[in-house]
Amino acid sequence: MNTNDFVIAMRPVNGIVKNSVGVIKSASQEGVLVYFIGKDEAVRVPFSSIAVIDIDRTGKGHGNKICNICHILKRMEMFDKNQRDAQQRTGRQKVRDCHVGYGDLSFVYAYLTRPRFGCPIRSVDTAWG
Repeated sequence: MNTNDFVIAMRPVNGIVKNSVGVIKSASQEGVLVYFIGKDEAVRVPFSSIAVIDIDRTGKGHGNKICNICHILKRMEMFDKNQRDAQQRTGRQKVRDCHVGYGDLSFVYAYLTRPRFGCPIRSVDTAWG
Protein backbone atom coordinates (compact mmCIF):
# COMPACT_ATOMS: atom_id res chain seq x y z
CA MET A 1 0.00 0.00 0.00
CA ASN A 2 1.30 3.38 -1.02
CA THR A 3 0.14 6.97 -0.65
CA ASN A 4 -2.55 7.87 -3.24
CA ASP A 5 -3.53 4.21 -3.81
CA PHE A 6 -7.27 3.63 -4.07
CA VAL A 7 -8.69 1.31 -1.42
CA ILE A 8 -12.04 -0.10 -0.32
CA ALA A 9 -13.21 -0.75 3.21
CA MET A 10 -13.37 -4.52 3.68
CA ARG A 11 -15.70 -4.18 6.68
CA PRO A 12 -17.54 -1.38 8.48
CA VAL A 13 -15.09 0.71 10.51
CA ASN A 14 -15.32 4.11 12.23
CA GLY A 15 -18.63 5.02 10.57
CA ILE A 16 -17.50 3.92 7.10
CA VAL A 17 -19.63 1.28 5.37
CA LYS A 18 -18.22 -1.80 3.70
CA ASN A 19 -16.91 -1.29 0.12
CA SER A 20 -16.57 2.50 0.50
CA VAL A 21 -13.87 3.83 -1.84
CA GLY A 22 -11.05 5.92 -0.46
CA VAL A 23 -7.56 7.22 -1.14
CA ILE A 24 -4.58 6.54 1.15
CA LYS A 25 -3.21 9.79 2.54
CA SER A 26 -0.59 8.38 4.93
CA ALA A 27 0.40 5.23 6.77
CA SER A 28 1.92 4.63 10.20
CA GLN A 29 2.32 1.81 12.72
CA GLU A 30 -1.18 2.54 14.12
CA GLY A 31 -2.92 2.20 10.77
CA VAL A 32 -3.68 4.03 7.55
CA LEU A 33 -5.17 7.49 7.14
CA VAL A 34 -7.71 7.12 4.31
CA TYR A 35 -9.77 9.87 2.71
CA PHE A 36 -13.16 8.26 2.05
CA ILE A 37 -14.66 10.12 -0.91
CA GLY A 38 -18.33 9.41 -0.19
CA LYS A 39 -18.08 10.57 3.43
CA ASP A 40 -15.80 13.50 2.51
CA GLU A 41 -13.58 12.80 5.51
CA ALA A 42 -10.26 11.24 6.41
CA VAL A 43 -10.39 8.32 8.84
CA ARG A 44 -7.60 6.30 10.46
CA VAL A 45 -8.29 2.60 9.91
CA PRO A 46 -6.33 -0.59 10.64
CA PHE A 47 -4.41 -2.21 7.78
CA SER A 48 -6.68 -5.28 7.93
CA SER A 49 -9.79 -3.16 7.26
CA ILE A 50 -8.86 -2.03 3.74
CA ALA A 51 -7.72 -3.50 0.44
CA VAL A 52 -6.12 -1.81 -2.56
CA ILE A 53 -8.28 -1.81 -5.71
CA ASP A 54 -7.56 -1.08 -9.35
CA ILE A 55 -10.25 1.41 -10.32
CA ASP A 56 -9.56 0.70 -13.99
CA ARG A 57 -11.06 -2.76 -13.39
CA THR A 58 -14.45 -1.38 -12.41
CA GLY A 59 -17.36 -0.28 -14.57
CA LYS A 60 -18.56 -1.58 -17.91
CA GLY A 61 -17.15 -5.01 -18.70
CA HIS A 62 -16.43 -5.79 -15.06
CA GLY A 63 -18.60 -7.14 -12.28
CA ASN A 64 -18.48 -4.04 -10.10
CA LYS A 65 -18.90 -0.31 -10.52
CA ILE A 66 -18.34 2.72 -8.28
CA CYS A 67 -21.41 4.91 -7.72
CA ASN A 68 -20.68 8.57 -8.44
CA ILE A 69 -22.95 9.71 -5.59
CA CYS A 70 -22.04 7.51 -2.61
CA HIS A 71 -18.64 6.32 -3.94
CA ILE A 72 -19.24 2.73 -2.86
CA LEU A 73 -18.17 -0.25 -4.96
CA LYS A 74 -21.34 -2.18 -5.87
CA ARG A 75 -22.43 -5.00 -8.17
CA MET A 76 -23.44 -3.96 -11.69
CA GLU A 77 -26.96 -5.31 -11.08
CA MET A 78 -27.57 -2.52 -8.55
CA PHE A 79 -27.30 0.12 -11.30
CA ASP A 80 -30.01 0.97 -13.80
CA LYS A 81 -29.22 0.31 -17.43
CA ASN A 82 -27.15 3.11 -18.97
CA GLN A 83 -29.20 5.38 -21.19
CA ARG A 84 -28.32 8.20 -23.56
CA ASP A 85 -30.02 11.56 -23.73
CA ALA A 86 -30.59 13.76 -26.82
CA GLN A 87 -26.95 14.93 -26.68
CA GLN A 88 -25.75 11.29 -26.56
CA ARG A 89 -24.48 11.61 -22.97
CA THR A 90 -24.54 8.42 -20.94
CA GLY A 91 -26.56 8.40 -17.73
CA ARG A 92 -27.05 6.18 -14.68
CA GLN A 93 -23.61 6.23 -13.09
CA LYS A 94 -25.35 6.05 -9.74
CA VAL A 95 -27.00 3.10 -8.02
CA ARG A 96 -30.80 2.95 -7.82
CA ASP A 97 -30.77 3.80 -4.10
CA CYS A 98 -28.79 6.99 -4.70
CA HIS A 99 -30.89 7.93 -7.74
CA VAL A 100 -34.12 7.90 -5.71
CA GLY A 101 -34.88 11.38 -4.38
CA TYR A 102 -33.13 13.35 -7.12
CA GLY A 103 -36.28 15.47 -7.58
CA ASP A 104 -36.72 16.08 -3.85
CA LEU A 105 -35.98 19.69 -2.83
CA SER A 106 -34.03 18.63 0.28
CA PHE A 107 -31.78 16.56 -1.99
CA VAL A 108 -31.28 19.54 -4.34
CA TYR A 109 -30.46 21.81 -1.38
CA ALA A 110 -27.96 19.28 -0.01
CA TYR A 111 -26.39 18.96 -3.45
CA LEU A 112 -26.08 22.71 -3.97
CA THR A 113 -24.67 23.45 -0.50
CA ARG A 114 -22.13 20.60 -0.49
CA PRO A 115 -18.54 21.85 -0.75
CA ARG A 116 -16.96 21.34 -4.17
CA PHE A 117 -13.79 19.31 -4.61
CA GLY A 118 -11.84 17.66 -7.38
CA CYS A 119 -12.81 14.02 -7.66
CA PRO A 120 -9.65 11.89 -7.38
CA ILE A 121 -11.18 9.05 -9.41
CA ARG A 122 -12.53 10.87 -12.44
CA SER A 123 -10.29 13.99 -12.25
CA VAL A 124 -13.26 16.33 -12.59
CA ASP A 125 -14.78 18.95 -10.35
CA THR A 126 -17.81 17.62 -8.50
CA ALA A 127 -20.13 18.89 -5.80
CA TRP A 128 -21.33 15.54 -4.60
CA GLY A 129 -19.12 12.94 -3.02
